[in-house]
Amino acid sequence: MKKLTPTILTLAVIAILGVTATVIIAKNSDSQTENNSSEITNEGDGTSSPSEQNNFTITGMLDSNFDASDSAAMFERADYVALVHVDSIDGADNYAEVIDQPVRIFTYGQFTVIDSFKGDLEIGKTTNFYRVGGTMSVDDYCKHASESRCSKMDALDPGKDNVSYVVSGDIDIEAGKVYLAYLKKDEALRTAEGYTFQENQGGLREVQSSANYSADSNPSDIKILNNFTGDWESLSSIIPQE
Repeated sequence: MKKLTPTILTLAVIAILGVTATVIIAKNSDSQTENNSSEITNEGDGTSSPSEQNNFTITGMLDSNFDASDSAAMFERADYVALVHVDSIDGADNYAEVIDQPVRIFTYGQFTVIDSFKGDLEIGKTTNFYRVGGTMSVDDYCKHASESRCSKMDALDPGKDNVSYVVSGDIDIEAGKVYLAYLKKDEALRTAEGYTFQENQGGLREVQSSANYSADSNPSDIKILNNFTGDWESLSSIIPQE
């Protein structure tokens, strides 16, 4: 394919579904690190699905002046912009090896670079990705979360098995799909080289008919999902042209 040239998270209300609860946790926009002070109250609404009822679901809200729906601004802001194939989703964690601190739950896995539009990502290289949000067991979560928080969760509902963290409005990431990804190199979560997707809902956009995608495809024929409008847009209208 022809290359195309360059151009806070304040966690607010945490709805704990099933026997619903609210946990309020302050977040720093420049850091994954959790503030371990928290408040938990019961609110029960009984509207969640069976799978959700087994989870403490933490819902974060994006609080930023940056407009992640602006593709030109996203391109400028990211260090790397590429088409990537998500090979695997390997798990979730809430511990950052590099800084030795608990952090918001993040999902980790591997992707392969199919095409690169900004930065020096090697086409064909398989590497690690990290993404804010994910689901892990309460037991694993509490290995690194504060004792006070886990005690409160246990008091609220000792029957729940999992903890999920999601950013409101964000999309799910699925293995086997191709995405247009806006990336920064991660240097905080793990010692293994990896990249984080930027701006949550704006940083990972699905390629239409991923299974039929070819790196030799004409950019004008490739359609990319707009997560904000639900429309399919031409790749050539999203990536700055030469």
